[in-house]
Amino acid sequence: MTSASPVKCLTGKRFGPKITGMTTVRFGAFELAAGARELWRDGRRVHVAPQAMRILIELTAVAGEVVTRDHLRSALWPDGTYVDFERSLNTAVRKLRVALGDDADGPRYVQTVPGRGYRFIAPITFIAPSTFEPREPRARIGPVTWRVALPGGIACVAVSIVVMLGLPPIRTPLVIRAVGPETNVSAGDRALLDATVASLQVLVGRLEPSRLIVSDNGGVWRRACHEMTVSSLAPAREAGARLTIRLRDACRDEQLWATTADVMGGAQVDAGVLRAAGRAVADRLLGGEQSARDAAATLNGAALEIYRRGQAAARAGRIEDLGAAVETFENALRLDPTFGPAWAALARTRATRAVRDGRERSQFDQAHAEATHALALDADLADAHVALGQVRFARDRDFGGADAWLSRARALGATAGRDVLWHACVLNAQGRFDAALLIVDEAIAREPEMAALHAWRGLLLHALRRYDDELVALRRAAAMDPQSAEAAFHLGMGYARRRQYDLALPALRRAVTLSGGGGYYLSWYGRMAADAGDLRTAEHVLHELQGIARTRGLAPALSDAVSYHIGARRHRSDDL
Repeated sequence: MTSASPVKCLTGKRFGPKITGMTTVRFGAFELAAGARELWRDGRRVHVAPQAMRILIELTAVAGEVVTRDHLRSALWPDGTYVDFERSLNTAVRKLRVALGDDADGPRYVQTVPGRGYRFIAPITFIAPSTFEPREPRARIGPVTWRVALPGGIACVAVSIVVMLGLPPIRTPLVIRAVGPETNVSAGDRALLDATVASLQVLVGRLEPSRLIVSDNGGVWRRACHEMTVSSLAPAREAGARLTIRLRDACRDEQLWATTADVMGGAQVDAGVLRAAGRAVADRLLGGEQSARDAAATLNGAALEIYRRGQAAARAGRIEDLGAAVETFENALRLDPTFGPAWAALARTRATRAVRDGRERSQFDQAHAEATHALALDADLADAHVALGQVRFARDRDFGGADAWLSRARALGATAGRDVLWHACVLNAQGRFDAALLIVDEAIAREPEMAALHAWRGLLLHALRRYDDELVALRRAAAMDPQSAEAAFHLGMGYARRRQYDLALPALRRAVTLSGGGGYYLSWYGRMAADAGDLRTAEHVLHELQGIARTRGLAPALSDAVSYHIGARRHRSDDL
């Protein structure tokens, strides 16, 4: 594994970025910690794909100068790497612009220099790194780097070896305590400070127990650099107190986050202040991982557990599972109506069920309201952005608006296969087949065993008239996961496009079964049965759709489409 640090070789030439170690670069609302490969905006970590991050480091290292595409290619893909460089570099630059909220046509940060490369155009400030290196408990040795100067024209070799000892992962110690004068503090203020500390310990302690140790005793964790302190600054009013909560790195004497709250007499610190403190720990100490952010969003442990059960049900994907997930998220919100991620997950799951089951407009209206409420609680909830993209696509047929919402979701970290599929669906509806195929291929590189991604790849290959590749992808998807309704559906539709109905109808019938009787899949099964001349099956499907339409709130268009295909087939038969 080649070291990411710049290596100075015998020639004296420097390779890699000039920014090293813990240097921080500030531009606009952003802070780039180059050594840690982290980008922050207004105290919140921004998800940046690894190659896009490397490009950002390369550009900011020589801000104002042109960095050629050849230089970026050699920096991102060493000799011996076989990829489509031009396409991959374009993709990485596009991801960087999405993360920065930048526009290629009117750039604020990354400017394209036609025929040459790219230039970072925003003013930047370099913040010198601290010379202090915290000494925390280690669970492994590494990386250990040897730099060896060799003769014979080989300038240098950098090798990193990580020796794993099989010990538990490194855990960051965090001390949470009350500070302030020990005298002239009323019993009520002391009780308030202690209660706030206790609440923070409970909330923060369950963010990521495998990576975080929470204590109120600084003497126990002498190596702890990070601390959260609660202090009483001054009276808010005659019958209240003003508290401040700080998160800081004591080793570097750097304040990471702070807030102040007024507390009236006899009251407690507002739950929103405590949640904000938990979010600061999740973002600053735990890398902004979604599971930690979710845990920081509620003070109610039971609501969090119910929410996690809802997530598991939603991932199962069958109509009844999606219905159970909706009810589970609603139960979590009864316990904590301010739980933002639960609102976002509820909106997304409701919209997903509405699409797959072909439900009426009212379900999309409700999902829209839930997602909007979620964003009012936390504007960075990716699930809420996905839900609004789904609503724009399925309810409004506003493909441009759907694309915008889903692009924001990806910038916020919604890059899993199940997220990407919604974006691919929208790009496909816009006729942007190459763009859709590109993001699906990127997702397959991350999740090669996800059958639905391969199924969608087959559909897009058909749109691009790569018909032989289409069937290969569709068959691979169905073989990869025989329980995937989406894989069975797309395989059936692939056969139907070839009028191979003897193969299409069994696959479509299987998709209906695997989806739990999804109205969308059922409608297409009826339509293809009619096209195949199997009017008996088509009429049976029509009666089934009409029977469940009221109880499930299905849109009339599903039945109408089957009726149309039955009528068209009968008309063709009469003509013959």
